[in-house]
Amino acid sequence: MKKQFKTLLGALLSASMLIFGLNAAAQSWPNRTVRLVIPFGAGGTADVTARVIAQDLSQRWGQQVLVDNKPGGDTVIAAAEVLRAAPDGYTLLMAINSTLTLTPHTLAKVPYDPVNDFTYVGQLTSVPMLLLVSDTSPAKNLNDLIDMAKARPSDLNAGGPATVTQLLLEQFARQAKIKFTWVPYKSGPDTTKALMGGEIQLAVDAVPNNLPFIQNGKFKALAVTTPSRLSTLPNVPTLLELGMKDQRVSLSHIMLAPRGMTPALLKKIQSDVQASVTSDAVKDKLLSLGVQTNWRDGVELAKSVQLESPATATLVQELGLKP
Repeated sequence: MKKQFKTLLGALLSASMLIFGLNAAAQSWPNRTVRLVIPFGAGGTADVTARVIAQDLSQRWGQQVLVDNKPGGDTVIAAAEVLRAAPDGYTLLMAINSTLTLTPHTLAKVPYDPVNDFTYVGQLTSVPMLLLVSDTSPAKNLNDLIDMAKARPSDLNAGGPATVTQLLLEQFARQAKIKFTWVPYKSGPDTTKALMGGEIQLAVDAVPNNLPFIQNGKFKALAVTTPSRLSTLPNVPTLLELGMKDQRVSLSHIMLAPRGMTPALLKKIQSDVQASVTSDAVKDKLLSLGVQTNWRDGVELAKSVQLESPATATLVQELGLKP
């Protein structure tokens, strides 16, 4: 009996020491550079958003948060990079929600399980997307564009970064009863250059990449995907206003970490990231760029993914985008 008691006591002491050690490690974190991997190139919406948040977190943590651009593969390259990392908090992923809810349904195979292979930190933003034409386009509004596309269905080339932009446009085209040829781009700036150079006649992209060109008259914003008009672009109507009621596609930035992160470390990172994205400084800076902060913790994000993923899979099948 005494031997069993000693064994039990030893096990309890070992467990207590382990918990104490893990908590102490979380409290001392970080003591070196934190890498924030993003799935898009420099200069795009994700890059700009990541750098604003990274700068604020660097100040909070007293260590540099380094933005590491890993574009390509419809966000899979960046996700796989973080998947292979240790769950020690020094490698984080700022992805978009479609990395979890869309890409697994549009690619034949992805190297991760979107539900079980990551630690969910939280949702950071909601990203409004625009339907854009250049200043040389005769289309003055969305109805003009629809009429042009119906009159010459083979002439409309459209493009954007990531499959989520294609999904949005496919959904719009189905409601408007028009056809287009899709041209994919790796980043927002690539899409901007293509629209400016005449490679495409219609672009779907986020606000930050294009706001300067809208303001100087180079681009015309025909519609925005948000439920209500943006304060930064109050004259741009919503798709809902224009009669496009079936809007099941959304875009947001989310933060993930490798699977297996300790609860204590996750709690610290979540707390600090929440404080960052809900701070007036970060909110105001991102809003001025056309990005709306919208914090939801990891539990809420997981619930959202579980609801959104099957709905997106159904939409992908309806639109014929299966691989």
